[in-house]
Amino acid sequence: MSPKDASYQLLKANYDSLDRFLNQTLIGPKLAPLQRKREQLGEKLYLYHTTVIATHSEQFEQDADAFDRLIAHARQAQAVIDEAEETIEHVAKIGDAIDKVLAQLAKVI
Repeated sequence: MSPKDASYQLLKANYDSLDRFLNQTLIGPKLAPLQRKREQLGEKLYLYHTTVIATHSEQFEQDADAFDRLIAHARQAQAVIDEAEETIEHVAKIGDAIDKVLAQLAKVI
């Protein structure tokens, strides 16, 4: 699997897991920032997907290190989301992990 395919699948898994976590959790003021992060991740995921298609990945193939970092951040975020899916106490950790994914994704797009 190419880095761009792996990164997209990991980012999509992050979004789906975060979406599932928020849908299963009572939504209150504490989760509002995480809801905004979910929306940001969804928007960036769409932009990432359309950018990859539009550029036919020529630009992305040049920076394999950025892909490696993006994949690492996405995997870390997924691990945190999976760990925290049943408990609300890890919301800050999820937010931090998603922030790292969004920051690295901004560097790739």
